[in-house]
Amino acid sequence: MGNRAPAIAPEETALIMERTANHPFLVQLIASRLFESRDLGATLDQVAADEMVSNFFSVDFQTLEPTERQLVEEAARAGGRTRKELVQAVGGTDERVEPLLFGLTRMGYLSPADDGSYRVGNWFFERWLRRVAESRTGEARTV
Repeated sequence: MGNRAPAIAPEETALIMERTANHPFLVQLIASRLFESRDLGATLDQVAADEMVSNFFSVDFQTLEPTERQLVEEAARAGGRTRKELVQAVGGTDERVEPLLFGLTRMGYLSPADDGSYRVGNWFFERWLRRVAESRTGEARTV
């Protein structure tokens, strides 16, 4: 009786929500591709490597102020940092950095962890940031 989409298992839904941090663009893209392939692992890897997704992150990231980018990059590099470590990394003060952390959290760039640290908001964005950082390090070595 018509084309009904196959159901996504609850554990797959939970993994999608966790990896994307419920980012609407990523959820929609993954759901669309999962409908075609039915292989969640392959779909997640495909989306993480997708040039369109990389361009999306690049444009989005460039809209941040330099200190905001530095905070997000520091959280990505370390896999999570405390507020104090982030303040020290950017050479700021609590009063200056706290509103930036609040804004970055509200926009989904950072996510507070239960232990009080901050990590990158979603798995895909973190992977993209690490690739960008690695390419910069590689460029610096070849110069």
